[in-house]
Amino acid sequence: MDSTEMRQVKMAKAFHLELKNIAKARSIYLREVYDEAIRWFVKYRSKFGTYDQYLTSPREGAYKSMWLTRSIVAQVKTVSMDDGVSENRVIYTSLYLYAQQLDDGKSSATSLIGTQNTVDAVR
Repeated sequence: MDSTEMRQVKMAKAFHLELKNIAKARSIYLREVYDEAIRWFVKYRSKFGTYDQYLTSPREGAYKSMWLTRSIVAQVKTVSMDDGVSENRVIYTSLYLYAQQLDDGKSSATSLIGTQNTVDAVR
């Protein structure tokens, strides 16, 4: 099994609860939701080369610790460097978009992530 590394990402309490509910509903560990969300984002982001609409964590949020597999951390680092954003923004955006597409049920990754591939976009 892949070893793990801890990361801390700031998020709203309600959003963290939503992620926990996703894990509970699917009878999986929260860590698996984190890994799945990041894999999902990286997979669909790679179709467009870069992503330019990264989210920032809310000011009123609290830092939540998460254990990610080293292979996921490596993917986060690559995306972070390619898109010129922090690793935390990659993780938070992955989690947010993943939860949103699950909530929508009918949203596709393409509609959430978009098809824009602008190099000079404001990050």
